[in-house]
Amino acid sequence: MGRLCMTTMVRLAYEGEPQPLDKVAVIIGDGRISFRMIDGKSPSHYRKLASSGLAVIGGSLEIDILPETHDFWLCYEYKKTIGVTSAGQPIYNTFRCETNLQASLIAEAGKIYQFVQRDAGHGHWKVEIKDVTEKYQDRLQAERKK
Repeated sequence: MGRLCMTTMVRLAYEGEPQPLDKVAVIIGDGRISFRMIDGKSPSHYRKLASSGLAVIGGSLEIDILPETHDFWLCYEYKKTIGVTSAGQPIYNTFRCETNLQASLIAEAGKIYQFVQRDAGHGHWKVEIKDVTEKYQDRLQAERKK
């Protein structure tokens, strides 16, 4: 799992005014998972909240959702080193999933969830949804106050 850093992609996946962190759940990825759809809509459909927050290295999206059941369509993307240039720089091949994986979450208010990619063997993958509230709550609250 990557370490957390700043991101500029925080989205509100609900209508209306921004809610306090104890009234919403926050979703983050692991830097390799792209959120293709949330409850049938592209993340770009939802408005931006702020220019700071939590994200894993790799440009993961941070999403605020209301406490209820949500459906996510996810894609796994990663870079694999396939060689080195004559100058010693790595050459990457970017892999993107051909099919999306669906996952559902019953989100609880005040929780922070991280979607983590796991290898399912034979070129397949699955997602694990982890409650990381205890680990990141103080940091997220501090970032949102800025």
